[in-house]
Amino acid sequence: MATTIATGSVGGIVSPQAVTFVSFSALAVQAWDLIVHLGDEVEYIWRGKFTLIKVVYFTARYVILAGHCIDQVLTSHHEKRMYQASRICPAIYIYKSIVAVLALKMFEMVLFLQGYTYNHRSFNAKRLLFIVFSLTSTIQTIGLVLIIRKLSKSTICAPQKSSNSGMAILAIGAGVFQLAILSTTVARNMAEGQPASQYKSPTSSIPMEGELATGALLVSSISLLLYECSREDKIGVSNAAYAWFLACLSIAATRLILEMAKVAAADLPPEDPHAHDEASIPLVPLSDPTQDQQ
Repeated sequence: MATTIATGSVGGIVSPQAVTFVSFSALAVQAWDLIVHLGDEVEYIWRGKFTLIKVVYFTARYVILAGHCIDQVLTSHHEKRMYQASRICPAIYIYKSIVAVLALKMFEMVLFLQGYTYNHRSFNAKRLLFIVFSLTSTIQTIGLVLIIRKLSKSTICAPQKSSNSGMAILAIGAGVFQLAILSTTVARNMAEGQPASQYKSPTSSIPMEGELATGALLVSSISLLLYECSREDKIGVSNAAYAWFLACLSIAATRLILEMAKVAAADLPPEDPHAHDEASIPLVPLSDPTQDQQ
């Protein structure tokens, strides 16, 4: 009985063991993606200068993976002490919130860098993206603080509901950022006279990974929604949704960066054997008005 309460089920149809399997499968998929792409990572990421986008890659790949592993251990502790007084459980709730927002910001950072490079000829578009990303990051930090403040007040290992205002602020920040990416992309296509049916996106040079990123964003959004809706009475479903939220964002962010690195490497002069060692994923500086065409 205690196990059922701890893990929860959906209408009594899904067993606790099945929910646990779904949760661990997310971690397995994330680890498998690392193994499969380790060769590309060594070739395209480990070489060259240590840049901002490589920091984003290693954070999205290894920090989130380590955070996911720690979360699985903490989740086990939480389930064993369900509805018991504990000073550790509030820290677990706070930890989950911080890791989730970190994963989201890493994915948004990749989209920002791609949108920034995609609009490299428009100083106004680059400046808009930079300002919006900075503002939305601040807004999302405020939302996270509100969530942490509410979760820190819990005293027992019982399902806790996040701050509604904090979640709303996080959603607003993410929505405004996505709108900015969409707006600058549409503006560039319109400026180039492209018909709507032929609009390109910042991921158009890597269509397969672009579709993966779109799918991962959709799955992660659904997972986060399921996580919040089931947090109070179906803690097992909640943990499984959270696990897939982390896995999807980590995989999508790192895949996009790897493909960006491959595209950059493909543009290197083949006659220079040392070019690849010194190469990095190119980003046009923000203050580059000489290329502004708007």
